[in-house]
Order: sequence, then structure tokens, then C-alpha cells
Amino acid sequence: MRTALQSGAAVVTCSGDKLLGGPQAGLILGTAIAVDSMRQHPLARAFRMDKLTIAALEATLRGPATPAHRYLHADPGRLRVRCRNLAEGTPFEVVPSDGAVGGGSAPQVRLPGWALALPADLARSLRLGRPPVVGRVERNRLLLDLRCVPEDADPALRKAIAMEPDRLEQERRRGMTIDLGYAWTSLPSGRTVAFVDVPGHRRFIGNMLAGVGPVPAVMMVVAADQGWREQSTEHLAAADALGIRHGL
Repeated sequence: MRTALQSGAAVVTCSGDKLLGGPQAGLILGTAIAVDSMRQHPLARAFRMDKLTIAALEATLRGPATPAHRYLHADPGRLRVRCRNLAEGTPFEVVPSDGAVGGGSAPQVRLPGWALALPADLARSLRLGRPPVVGRVERNRLLLDLRCVPEDADPALRKAIAMEPDRLEQERRRGMTIDLGYAWTSLPSGRTVAFVDVPGHRRFIGNMLAGVGPVPAVMMVVAADQGWREQSTEHLAAADALGIRHGL
């Protein structure tokens, strides 16, 4: 708006809700002659804002920065740091991701930023989680832009993006782990423990080795209705071969 007016535009219109984060409203800025001419038009009375909208708009302008203002002015460097912190210890990527103002308010304005690239299968669980997070799917990847996610929600978000071990459709359908899964929990001491869920099937030995290679300890879980099986012995032998000396 400021750029257009400084360039000599007589009238500039904008949306009060998209750019200011206030009530639904249409704003007109311009020269006194142009604005007075609009005010005297017979239709002005039909389109003018009511007193409640004006009061809400005033409160928006006089009050603290709105969420919309924070989103529009988010620091790209800080967004990248947050994405890297969330991606640490996971196979997820940090990728460039430009945001958009939306609507017709600033159609050509791009907002530089960064996003976390996740498997598209996580879209539903993140959308229904706490806090609910909505990403956009591009090229079969879910791009999670943190611009509209409060920073204090990052710890909960870190757990949410990896708490479902079998997140792929083919994993749920076949009832077996294919890709690596991650989950975190905090101990009473305050330390964080990361769990890695790895596939045990020989067809996915590459993923299994990638998951267990760096771990300091292994947890063996035996189904009570099946007991110790030949596969259990093979798993224990694999952990021993990898030099893992601590377990539960």
C-alpha cells in the first residue's frame, strides 16, 4: 500500500482482515480529493462499515501485534533454525518454502521461508493432533511451514511428527513396519529419550540397519500370546553383531 501511494496512486484498496488480522473489512486509502468523492457517492451509505467493525479495527491497530502481523513478518532465518531442530535425528528434510499473503491483498508478494518435508501420509494425523497443524502436499510430500505455528508448540510438534510408527498406508495394510519410525519421551530427570522403530523383516534389512546402527541400547518386546520365536533369536543376534551391549 505504502509503495503504491508513494508511487503516485490516487486510491489504494486493501483487506482489513488479511493484512491487519482484524475484522472483515475493506479499506480505502488515497488522496483527500479521491476519498471525499467516494464518501459523497450515493452507494457509500450502503457499503460503509458499522460501529462494531470500526471499534474492532481500532482495537486491532492500537493493540499488540496480531498473529497475522507476526506471520507476515516472520524471520526466515529463525524459521530455518526451528525446522532444523525438528528434523534433528529424523530422516526428514528442511527445504526452502515461500509463503503467500493470500487473496487479492498482495498477489505478487512472496514471503521467503523454510519448511519441513514429511511423508504425505502424516497429513491427517497432524491435522487432528494437538496442536493441529495443516501443511500442503507437493510432489507426494507434506511441506510443514512453521510460519503460522507458535514457537512454543515446537516440542509437541516434534513428538507429533514421529509418534506413529507405521505411518505409511502399505504398512497399516500389511501390518508390518517398512520405514523407520521415531518417538520421544522425557524422563523425570529432564533428559529426552528417543525411540527408533525399525523393520524386522529381511526384505527391509537396509532400513533396519540404518535405524539400529547408531543406537546405544535395544528394547526387545515379546508378544505374550506367541512367546519367544525363532525370529526373536535372529533379532537378538543382529543386535549382538552390531555391538549393542545394553538392552531391556
